[in-house]
Parts: sequence; C-alpha cells; structure tokens
Amino acid sequence: MKAASAEESGAPNGFALVAVLWACIILAMMAGAVLSAARSGAVAAHLSLRHAKLVCAADSGIAQTILQLASPVSGKRPRIDGRPDRFQIDGYTFFVSVQDEGGKVDLNAATPESLLRLMLAAGADSDLAHAETDRILDWREPGDLRRLQGAKRDEYRQAGYRYGPRGAAFKTVGELRLVMGMSQELYDAVADAVTVYSGSAQVDATVAPKLALLSIAGMNVAQAEAIIASRSGTPPLSVQGTALTVAAWADEQGLHVSRSEVILISGDPSLPIWIYRRSE
Repeated sequence: MKAASAEESGAPNGFALVAVLWACIILAMMAGAVLSAARSGAVAAHLSLRHAKLVCAADSGIAQTILQLASPVSGKRPRIDGRPDRFQIDGYTFFVSVQDEGGKVDLNAATPESLLRLMLAAGADSDLAHAETDRILDWREPGDLRRLQGAKRDEYRQAGYRYGPRGAAFKTVGELRLVMGMSQELYDAVADAVTVYSGSAQVDATVAPKLALLSIAGMNVAQAEAIIASRSGTPPLSVQGTALTVAAWADEQGLHVSRSEVILISGDPSLPIWIYRRSE
C-alpha cells in the first residue's frame, strides 16, 4: 500500500489551523466589542450620574433662592431684575437669577404700540413687525373680525395650518410659537422679554430686561442701557403678590443644565408660594 505524501498528510492539519486562527480572530473581535460596549456603558452611566447631580444642585439653588425671596427680612432677598448671581452647591458653580415678570411685556395686556416696538427691537423688519403684532392681537381677541395684517381661522386654514387662533388670552409664552408667521428666530429673540403673568399693559422699567425696555414709548438703546447700568441691585422691600421667574443654570465639563420656575409669593401663611410653571 502506498504511503501518503507529506503534503497530503499535512493538508487537513493546515485547514484546521486556519479554522482555529479565524475562530480566535472572531472571538477576539467579539471580546473587543463587549469591552467597548462595557466602556461605553460605563461612560454613559458616569455622564448620567453627573447630569443627575447637576439637576439636583440646580433645583437646590432654586429652592434656596425661593426661600430667600419669601424671607420677611428684605436684606436677605436677591435682586429681581434678572441679573445673575454665582451660586455654589456641592462643588458645582451655578448662575441663579430672579426676574420680576412685571418687567416684561404681557402678551395679553400690552398695547399694539408696545408689541410693535418689541418686534422691531427684536430685529423684525417693519412689514414683519406690523404683521406679527396684528396676528398676536388677533390670536388673543375673540371673534372673526381680523386686523389689517392679522389672521383668523380662515387665514390659518388657507395657509395650511391645522389649527386657528385661540381667540382668547395666551396661556403660556410658548403659545406665541403657534402664531402664524412666528419664526423660531423671532420667538427666541422675544421669549425672555414677554410674559402672561403680569396682567399689566405697562412695563416696570426698574426691573425690565433691555428688550422689554425698548417696548416703552420714546426709549432708545442708549437710554435702556443707562437704566440697566444705574440699577443698584438693592433687594426689593417686598415681593408679595409679585410673579417671579427663578432660573438656575450651569455648564460643567461639557454638560449644560438649566431649570426655572415661575412663582408667586402670596403672603398667605397656608400657601405662601404658588408655582405657576416649572420648566426643565
């Protein structure tokens, strides 16, 4: 019987070796994938924990600020004109601000002239400013009679909207985004200068942000900046019955956290603080 050659006898062993090598490679790749996933999971868990700590710290900052606002001693209260103060909790540095809503333009009470000046100050051209002013007024007013450049239900329908104007007061500032023609850019420009909580047609110039100041008749940029610069930062004697936005935010190693609450210091011992709105 003829003996097998060296090449013939070694061929199966060669194939087996290749198979083993491929198996090792595949197992190594699987192990690498598992380790990578584990590392990614650990990083995600670490970021999630840091974010949770930042959120808790921000909420603590807001809570402490609200307690200061409710203090019977005026000297312990923060200023209420929106200027931020540094705040440290658990090693994190935050900025905390309190803004009196009376210093903003009330979407439900402002005059057409105030709304127009606000839109112009926010950067809208004359045509857009007039149109958005009329549309805001048409949104908050009942009935089907529209203003010259305004829009009621028929105009919304013709423009392809699946809804129409409320025909009643704005419930939130965010509702302004639903007004026909309101771009995200224009909304972002005016959002911090408008409110639905003051109920006043007038803007309190002693606490108003710059854009809200520019909605006042005869006010120019230089005058608005001078008013802001002249503020002493003296805490208010009383905040009872005043709607206030308390905000806290931080940027820590790539993470951004912001929290805010709109509150009212009622003066009622049974319910001293009302929370109108909480945002995250």
